[in-house]
Amino acid sequence: MVSRILCSKEIITRYLMRACVTVRQNGDSYVQQVMQLVSQVYSKQQQLIDMNLGVPPHTREG
Repeated sequence: MVSRILCSKEIITRYLMRACVTVRQNGDSYVQQVMQLVSQVYSKQQQLIDMNLGVPPHTREG
């Protein structure tokens, strides 16, 4: 389980790095879209971690 979480974090990091490059190439108009994507990705990742740990969604802090 831990290795899957670490692997998913590496994948997310790669996508975020690509998104940052896209923002630099296309200007600031893409920053908001990238930040929304980052928020969605980390939210989904936290849900997956909670499911793997057996944490009910209503007890998670955040």
